[in-house]
Amino acid sequence: MKKNILFLLVIAVMSLASCKKNRTCTCTSTSSPGGGSSTTIDTESHLTKKEAKRVLGCYSNTSTSSYVNPITGVSTSVVTTTTCTLK
Repeated sequence: MKKNILFLLVIAVMSLASCKKNRTCTCTSTSSPGGGSSTTIDTESHLTKKEAKRVLGCYSNTSTSSYVNPITGVSTSVVTTTTCTLK
């Protein structure tokens, strides 16, 4: 009897502590050449870590874009690196 009650108590505690809480995604982007940077912070409430990563789009990435200066005709590539952390 005590084992059954203890088992049910453990299950109840685990279901209540489902790891849902406020999650914050912090992303820092840096562009090179040029050295510009920016930081974005998004917060979502009561999500599991997996849900928050999907909802907030909290993914690190690197992208490259090119442009041509219309006056000089010189092509320049800009690499933007975004690093995100979810807390």
